[in-house]
Amino acid sequence: MDLSANLGFLGLARKAGALAIGSDAVEITLAKGKAKLVVFASDAGKSTLSKFKTMCDDKGVPVKVASTKEAIGGALGRRQVAVAAVTDVNFAARMLKD
Repeated sequence: MDLSANLGFLGLARKAGALAIGSDAVEITLAKGKAKLVVFASDAGKSTLSKFKTMCDDKGVPVKVASTKEAIGGALGRRQVAVAAVTDVNFAARMLKD
């Protein structure tokens, strides 16, 4: 699934309570071992990408890059979103399918 073309699926995960949005929430979710997939905006900052990719590698959490911060934010009812973590294994599996 190309998340850039189907950002509505992220919105469904949010509505289901299966999405942590923003750096702080994603960091906590990763630390607790609840993240099943981390989604980055294609224009996220290098420090954000580096920090979370390292954390994801350490925890064995897959990473997917999708669209821009504004586009992801729009799908989630926010201005901009650089990073989000999916906490439901079924949502994550569906988003990882291509």
